[in-house]
Amino acid sequence: MVTQAVNEGILKLVADRNSISVKNHSDIMKELIGKNIISKECAEASERIWNSYRNDIHHMNPTVTHIPFRDLAKQNIQDIATIEKDIFEVSFENGKLVPKQPKYWDVQKDATVPIFLRLE
Repeated sequence: MVTQAVNEGILKLVADRNSISVKNHSDIMKELIGKNIISKECAEASERIWNSYRNDIHHMNPTVTHIPFRDLAKQNIQDIATIEKDIFEVSFENGKLVPKQPKYWDVQKDATVPIFLRLE
């Protein structure tokens, strides 16, 4: 599932930008939560995605035929939105986008940031 890959990618980015050596998922989560790097809501959303049949889907186990993909995808997309808000939240000042946590953005020399907006 794409949401599982996005979840793992965001966690890797957050770990890298906080100089946390990439370990297994459980260790990364404990460190991110323990250091208050991510919110409780973000951690819970990430864990829900991680536990959403990740191994069965990743390894295409026979049990995938019994996974309720439509409901699972909807929940995972909502959880990705929670994670993105926690990590990539912005405000606007004089028409400019201002990241709440700039360390997760690739701020250019001219103070701009390359972005992709998903408007829903």
